[in-house]
Amino acid sequence: MRWRLSLPNRWLSSCVAVTLLFVVAVAFAQSGFAPPIPTWNGEGSVPQGSGNRKVFLTLDQHSVIILWPNPNGTETKRRFDLHNTIYPELHVYMGVGSGSLRYTYELENGKASKDSLTNFYIVVYPDQQMQTSSTSWKGGLPSSYLGGPFSSILKERFWVGVLGAPPGWLVGWACCLEEQPLMPGGGTNFTLITQARPGFTSDSTEHFPHLDLTDEWPEEILNQLDPVLDPKWIAHHLITLGPRYGPDDPATRIASDYIVGIQELVRIHRLESNSPFMKEVIANLDAIASGSSTQIPITQKPQSEMEAEILNALQLSLHVTYKGPQYSLFREGSHAVLRVVSSTLQIKTPLRTLDRMSYFVQCRGS
Repeated sequence: MRWRLSLPNRWLSSCVAVTLLFVVAVAFAQSGFAPPIPTWNGEGSVPQGSGNRKVFLTLDQHSVIILWPNPNGTETKRRFDLHNTIYPELHVYMGVGSGSLRYTYELENGKASKDSLTNFYIVVYPDQQMQTSSTSWKGGLPSSYLGGPFSSILKERFWVGVLGAPPGWLVGWACCLEEQPLMPGGGTNFTLITQARPGFTSDSTEHFPHLDLTDEWPEEILNQLDPVLDPKWIAHHLITLGPRYGPDDPATRIASDYIVGIQELVRIHRLESNSPFMKEVIANLDAIASGSSTQIPITQKPQSEMEAEILNALQLSLHVTYKGPQYSLFREGSHAVLRVVSSTLQIKTPLRTLDRMSYFVQCRGS
């Protein structure tokens, strides 16, 4: 059975399944896909047209209701928690040091979560010299795993979040038996050190296992559970920035990818297309994608946390210069505060679910 694999094999199977998600047109969509099977509250008769269906999602999509067969031919309604009540947050810190870029991801399991987190995956540029580490979980690309259960990650190339972008590796960490899962309110971090420059990418996290499946479960029920337990649906998918481009990737392609990513973020209402900053960024990216010099200055100041993050990434990936007012971005409670240093103006933007990231940014105008 696909979902009764050993942990290392299930971990790798999840990596493949999670990555396939990012090939579809809704590459940057968050968790919130339509239910993969019919929903039912468990009261009264099953929904019309259910046929021989034995498995249903509850209305809140956090449990399944199974019509369990009895030896006498009758059925009993049984409810099982999917352990997918999670509200993770991800913050990425990007910096330069010793000729390399350092990406540190801080994964937090929100206090409102009811379930723990046991894995974290991110799609990255395939850098053979990449160094990875984690405070508590196993995985990444450490040399000790090159011949172990995670080695196939190095042999496969996966598509990343932007349609048409170059393929990459899926790097992941999992909480194994000797480590503790990330409980609600807890946090852990993961680090990537690489030559690769930043761009939009996708990552995911989940609690595993969602159900304690055994060989005693009827085959028909296991088959009907497959769409529910598919990581494409049940894992929590996030938007972030990460290592995406190598030293030989042309600026024209990188700029084109940024345009596609920004357009998608506008579509899901995380960026405002009429923002003066975004208008200038898009115009500059269009020029770079057409072959113009990357030394095009940006003079409009970012108006939100997401815009500031994009500016920081563009400076690292395309060496775009910023000649606007000096500002700093930092977290203050549940808000991102963008402060223009040359005035008393402060702009507070709620840290919405789709942000998932926050880091200190300071740009000095020339």
